[in-house]
Amino acid sequence: MARPRSAWFVWTALLLLCGLAAQETAPNAARTSEQIITLPENSPTCMHWAATEWAAVVRARKLPCGPFPERNSVRVLLVPAHEPESFAITKSDTGAITVTASDATGAMYGLLELAEQLGATPQHEGLAEPTDWVQPVTRKPHLAIRALNLFVHVEPNGQLSNWFKDEQFWTSYFELMAHSRFNVLDLHGAYCPASSAFSSLVQVFTNTDPAQPNPNLETLKKIVTRARERGIRVALMNYLNGPQSQQGQLADRVEQLLRACPDLWALGMRGKRTGDEALRPFETCYLRPARSVGFQGAFLTRSWGTDKNTLTAMSRLADGRLWVEVKYNGEHLGLPYPAILGWGEDYSFQDFLLPKRNFQVLWQVRSNGTHRVFPWGDSAFVRRAANSFRLGQAAGFSIEAPLAYYSPETNLRYAPMGSSAPKSPAEKYLLERHALWHLLWGRLTYDPSTPDDVFIHTLAQRYGHAGGAAAFKTYQAMSRIVPKVYASYALGIDHRDAAPELEIGAALRDHKEWRSLEQLAAIQPLDRARYASPLEFARQKSADRLQSTRIGPLESAAKLEEDAALTLSAAVALECVLKSEAGTQVSLSPDPGTLLVLSREARALAHLGRSHAARLRGLTAYAFWLVTADARWLPKAREHFQFAAAAWKELARIADVIYQPLNDPLRMGNGYRWGSVQPHFERLLMLLEKDLAKARNKKRETVGEPDLAGSFVPPVRAVPPTPKVACERQGSTLKISLQLEGGTYFSEILLMHRPLRSEPAWEATRFEWVADSGAYRAEIREPVGGVQYYFTGSAAGRPWLWPNPESELPYLLSKKDP
Repeated sequence: MARPRSAWFVWTALLLLCGLAAQETAPNAARTSEQIITLPENSPTCMHWAATEWAAVVRARKLPCGPFPERNSVRVLLVPAHEPESFAITKSDTGAITVTASDATGAMYGLLELAEQLGATPQHEGLAEPTDWVQPVTRKPHLAIRALNLFVHVEPNGQLSNWFKDEQFWTSYFELMAHSRFNVLDLHGAYCPASSAFSSLVQVFTNTDPAQPNPNLETLKKIVTRARERGIRVALMNYLNGPQSQQGQLADRVEQLLRACPDLWALGMRGKRTGDEALRPFETCYLRPARSVGFQGAFLTRSWGTDKNTLTAMSRLADGRLWVEVKYNGEHLGLPYPAILGWGEDYSFQDFLLPKRNFQVLWQVRSNGTHRVFPWGDSAFVRRAANSFRLGQAAGFSIEAPLAYYSPETNLRYAPMGSSAPKSPAEKYLLERHALWHLLWGRLTYDPSTPDDVFIHTLAQRYGHAGGAAAFKTYQAMSRIVPKVYASYALGIDHRDAAPELEIGAALRDHKEWRSLEQLAAIQPLDRARYASPLEFARQKSADRLQSTRIGPLESAAKLEEDAALTLSAAVALECVLKSEAGTQVSLSPDPGTLLVLSREARALAHLGRSHAARLRGLTAYAFWLVTADARWLPKAREHFQFAAAAWKELARIADVIYQPLNDPLRMGNGYRWGSVQPHFERLLMLLEKDLAKARNKKRETVGEPDLAGSFVPPVRAVPPTPKVACERQGSTLKISLQLEGGTYFSEILLMHRPLRSEPAWEATRFEWVADSGAYRAEIREPVGGVQYYFTGSAAGRPWLWPNPESELPYLLSKKDP
């Protein structure tokens, strides 16, 4: 386990001093049945549950434990600290262990940490003293709110879906959330997966006549209770408010709901309106009923379709208890930082991050637009995203769970499993398949320094040491592909615009019109400031100007091919582990209860990456044809399109066996199969043949002999030493200096900058070399809220971007108070 950061030594010492004082005055302690852990009296259920989790590991290891303060026993102290959900683990010279926590949830996390540490210690080490496995640590949340966003699923008749009413599902799911350190369940809707229609969430849980019982309301009350027992709060966001004439009825139902569920953390509405059109229903339908029942929770809304003035007024009405969910990257994910800058309007953060706001901000991460089918788990991606979530002093994030839009029932996603019926919730529902996803997004946003070993051990608990390590390596490789597919080729930023796992973008949103090859070549990447489309790349190269510093489609294709190769290699290694452990040949029969299906999914994703990389290359060749009118580019484009079609065929051969036909009404329609996309490639090749026929009958218009091979090679990027950056503020002027080891390095360098608002495009300011200081210097006007900036330049004819968008947050932020 990672050692505590030095910045926390002081806080740990304070907690221990407070703990000693609390020990003297603590009430009579309540112990678990194992008599090896001491909890404060009247401890909430979440602490008792975590104590049993720890005790179960102790029993399995047969440790000699006794009541505190004997060796290997544990005492929990609650000492309020400045950070909720924090904890520190220490051990005395006598071997007794103390968990000092700021609150019950922090204590739960501390006990789970202890169980994790002991469980990860190999039993064959033969420790002389069992307490040797305890690593003193201090933890606090990186982000205050770590919310998991699900939709309340209803059937076409308006009734709750059966899985949503299954107490066994919620018990297992909340335990997974607790282990993952998620602290809020953010329920939106209601949503009908069969039709993609939304209806009133409040009406699902209440009746016109409050005297009549509503089984759905009883279900919700149980969910809120079960969540609290695992340190999780529940928020509800209603999507439909109805016309003004029905607002009185809605207000009555909201009051009915809050009387039944006073422990809700937050109640919200999706306004999608501005001014009085938003304020009137908010006050009438939500605030007044909340006041009448004494609701003490928060109020929740979304920034989509509204403006800052409206939200400011709403928060004023709500006495400052308003939380606003702001879109991260539209209704997709793609990149681990907000990338929709200078375009996208209310699909990005607009001016909601600026200071002097009277509401709290949460990032709304719409990951399901990008990830609809395949399991995912890339720890490096999550760590980068966790740091970006603090942009604009946001309080946290709410991310769509893999189960948000689709039923979590295994038999509805995977192909039939023969006669082996599911035996546990993890097998009946897709909890095991997406367990790593939950652990990564929860644990790494609670503490980004959590090492990968924690996740490898979790997989090893089910699959064995070799299987767990191989599975984690497979997840890491395969999970890089889909985000890069979307990031390099963003067909649109709405959920309905693009399904990168399922299509090649040949059809427009309604599937009634088709894109031409020229339109496909012009499709932009998600981050338009740092990446270039095939058509932009071809124009830049053909104009014979200085090399563009943006990352072009050939570079993106090369990285995808590299990831595809690593994914295939990881899948083969995983299958070798399965062969060696089973002693038999690997069967291709899909079974979600084993790692075999994961290896097949990895192979499918490898083919997806290869197909998309070839398509990028083909569109780049076609873009050169558009720019140069040189017909020699067309056979090159055809070659890559044919390879892309062949790779997709391999993808379909695997994925259409693993999965049931997919119902995806938001984009691909119902009964989707990967094989159904093959005619789209045939259409593209047909269009290309038409261009070839025209070119043969047309006089060649090019002058000279362009170097096809030279134009089709990704640039070699400069890798200078990491620069030293300093900022000096004089009034509203910000002076930025950049210095590299070894002195002058760049023939040209630009400072790209923009205010902390999503609408303005990036501006360029040229750096000047100052010989006296041995640094490059530039001056810009610093707006309220600070400025985002990065550097771009040319070194020895090679392009340079810093910070590197491929591996770190690609911007710096000056911090200026208003």
